Order: sequence, then structure tokens, then C-alpha cells
Amino acid sequence: MCLPAKQPRLMAPSGVPHRGRLYLTPPEAHPHAYHTRTGTHPTLVAGTRSQTPTHTCIKSMQSSRHPSGNTDGSGLPLYALTETLVRNARPMYVRPRVLGADVQTMRLRATRGGPIVAHVFYIREDSPMAWSLPCSLRDRAIDATCMRVGSRGSVSDGGGNADSPSGGVYVATGSSTRVPAVPTRSCPRGPMYLPHIERFVPFRHANATHPDVIRVVETCAPVMGAAAQVLEKYAPHVLAGMWDPVHANPALSDLFSLPPPWMQDGRAVTEDSPLNMCARVGPAIPTQHVASRVSGIPDLPSAARVQLACEGLSNHHIDRVDSVREHGVPIIYIPRFSPLGRSSLTRARLLHPLPSSDLILAENDCAGMGGRVWRIVTCVDGFVCIVCTNYAHLMHGNVYPDADGDLYDDGSLLLARHLPRGVELLRLVVYSLRTLDSFIHRFQVAYDACTDQDQRMSLVRDLHVRLETPLRARLERMYPALASGQ
Repeated sequence: MCLPAKQPRLMAPSGVPHRGRLYLTPPEAHPHAYHTRTGTHPTLVAGTRSQTPTHTCIKSMQSSRHPSGNTDGSGLPLYALTETLVRNARPMYVRPRVLGADVQTMRLRATRGGPIVAHVFYIREDSPMAWSLPCSLRDRAIDATCMRVGSRGSVSDGGGNADSPSGGVYVATGSSTRVPAVPTRSCPRGPMYLPHIERFVPFRHANATHPDVIRVVETCAPVMGAAAQVLEKYAPHVLAGMWDPVHANPALSDLFSLPPPWMQDGRAVTEDSPLNMCARVGPAIPTQHVASRVSGIPDLPSAARVQLACEGLSNHHIDRVDSVREHGVPIIYIPRFSPLGRSSLTRARLLHPLPSSDLILAENDCAGMGGRVWRIVTCVDGFVCIVCTNYAHLMHGNVYPDADGDLYDDGSLLLARHLPRGVELLRLVVYSLRTLDSFIHRFQVAYDACTDQDQRMSLVRDLHVRLETPLRARLERMYPALASGQ
């Protein structure tokens, strides 16, 4: 799929679009205006406190302060894309063909014949040959995420992420590493130091041991396994690109993956349970973090649930802390329609029931050259959507309905009246971190430098005693001699 030549470009002179508003500027207002044979076209510009466009921007042509009121790691406000801004950016729409194949693969390119920016897959949910996950397992993942959010009180899962408001019906957990070693909410004791490689030892987030969070991971695992089957069959190079860094560092391999492969392919239900040796080893997605978010509302939502749905849309940002994989990593979208939700919507609306959950992607090379804009429809009745790209390179976010740039009407978010009842969307994000990849590679270098098995096991033991219980048990699976004290 190629974009037309008249597509406007996204400009990000600051290189960090999530740290300021996005502006839609007239061509003459920016030195890097996008010129084509058909004329000069508008440009999206990201501004910061110290670097904002000097021209006069009308209110409807800039992104709005995110309704969550959250800030990024530098204390600057987070901002959200609006329908007005996105519409005027003239994005390329990406959506499935209703009468198309059971699995539809689309490759997004910024220029004709250029490199693939993203892979988008639409899979018919009712086709057992294309999608192996039963609706009951989809429902378990959605209900587990909602249950965790409903019971956790004021605690926020993933709230330390500087780029995401982590609001709404949202649960995230996984492994991380941190420098300097200071206690945080996700690692109360502070990480341990491994002198041999001069790095801080990774830790599992504190919420990972809570029963509700464990249930979220367990119910999301088969969703990831079903998505891995699609990738293995229709885009094996994409899945292989995710595994290449794991295979290149066998000393720790998938130690920090969550959920591990044996939970995704059904060989075990929990992380520490014995493997079913009779079960087939299936494809899996290697990831150090799993983040589950549920958009939309059920048939009879409480006022609190509507509020969560309104605050849970993603701000526009770039995930610079994320690892880069050759062909990117996936976000998996699975809709759930109640009988009321399906019957109350027109046929046309069933094909686009949650415009606010559309995924906006825009190139950003941070060198003043800008990029192209796509709008991917992620919630379509009867279709699962998988979007694979490097979110560390592309600006992305969701879309708030607005009136001339204002998200509110009489103090209430306009989104609240645009959400159809009985339509929910599971959004499963799987990703790894650059710092954790760096630790794994540094450990592999030290492991390879050892001259004999005794030295290698000594290095492994040094790591073993510094890991927390869940990760320590995982390392013992890889090195059984650790459990026996040898």
C-alpha cells in the first residue's frame, strides 16, 4: 500500500512530539514545507516550550491537552490528537475489505517502492483456519483486565511510563532495569548490581506478583499465541525479526519474556507450572512487557467506567525507550460486541464503531524531513487487527472527537457521548526495552569470554542470587544445576 504524492508530512523539529502540541501549519510557515508536483501541502509540527512555531495557529489546528492531565518524564503536559487535526492532516485510511480474504495483509510504505514502514493484518474472527482463539478466551482476557482495574483502587499499573498516561482500563507488567539504583514503585528495594558486567540486574515489576495481574498475563498469553500463528503463516520474516535478538544471546535467551512461550502455545497455563510434554511447541511472540487495555464501554457502564474509557486513549508520542526489531513488534486488537451493541449500530457503523480507537501512525525522522500519516481502523465487527511496526520510530496515538479543537462541551468530554454501548476493544501491546536488551547482550559477551564451564556457571550463579523469586525460578529452568546447588 503506497501513499499518494499529495500526502502531507509530519515535521518534528524537537524530535520529541509527545513533549508539546502538534500544529498543522500552512506551507509558508515552515522552512521544511512539503513540496510535490501538485503543489505545497500542510505540515504537522511538534513544538516544545523552547521551540514552538512562530506563526499564528488557529485553535482547531493543534492538539489538545490530554484529559488525564498527566505529564511526561520531564514534567511537560501530554497532548492528544483531535479529529479536526487528524482530518486536516489528510491521512491514508487503512481498513479491511469486508468481502476480502480471511487474512488480509497490508504493507505501508511512505513512498512507492520504498521500505515497508508497517505491516497490518486483518483476520476474520469467525474463521477457524485463520484465527485459532475462541471467543471465550478473548472474553477472559477482557474481563481479567477490567477486574484488575476495578479492584486496584488508586494504584496504577504502568503509571511510571513517561510517554503514556497509563489511564483508562489499563494493566501493564514485565521486567525492567534501571540506572541509577534507586527504589521506585515498580522496584521498591532498588535493583541489585552485578559487578562482573558492571550493570544493574533486571527486576520484575512489583505488581507482577498480584493475583489479578497474574491472571491478566495468563489470559493474554493465548491471545499472543494466536497472533503468533498468524505471523508465522503469513509474515514469518516479521516474527523471525522479533526472535533474532533472543537467538543471538542464548546465555539468557527468553529469561525475561512475559508471558513465556510455553504459556502462549498452551504447553502450560502458568509461568512456573510443569510443561505438558505431549503438547505441540507452537509459535510465540518474545516480549519483556505485556500491556492490556480495554477501550469502549459495556451495555450498562458505570459513570466511573465511562470516565476511564474517556481518559484511556493514548496521547501522541514516540516510544524511545522501546527496543527496535527488524520489522517491528505487534499491537493486537480484538473487538467484543454485545447483542445490544451489534443490534443498535447501523451496518456502516459496525465497520467503524470506535473512531477514537483508530491508530494514527506518522513517520518522524527527527531531521527536519518529516513523514507521512496513516489512520488504521482497529475496531471492525468480525475482524482481529494486528499492527507491526517500530513504535520507537513512529509517532502514534488515538483520536479524540472535538469541536473546533475543544474536547469538552459543558464540562463533559465529547467522547462520552460518542461511545456506543456494548462495544469493547482489547488492545494488547507487547514490547521490550533497550536497556534490558543491553543487559542481555552485555551478559552474553561476558559469558562468551569465560574460558571454561566453571567460569560460566560462576557468572550465572552471581546473577541467580541477585534475581527476585519469579526470575530466579526461570533461570533455574534454564540451568537445572542452580536448583540442585551444584
